[in-house]
Amino acid sequence: MHVYAFTFTLAERVDSEAAIDEFYGRTGDVTMVDSGGRTELQFDREASSLGEALRTAWRDVQASGWVVEAVSVEPASVALATSQ
Repeated sequence: MHVYAFTFTLAERVDSEAAIDEFYGRTGDVTMVDSGGRTELQFDREASSLGEALRTAWRDVQASGWVVEAVSVEPASVALATSQ
């Protein structure tokens, strides 16, 4: 297992404390950041592959009813994924 770092930018700004608490309760590997009117979810997800890390994080976000607008992957995670 490796830790993959990536960020999901949501289409909206999440400001509901209940929704934030619920999301943090389901995921222990994310930091939420307010960025220019949108919320960014910065993940450090342990998984067997980059694809698995992205898929499971995507499912967590969808379970909260949020829409992912953009995904960025840290270069070290891409390098790690290509070296496997």
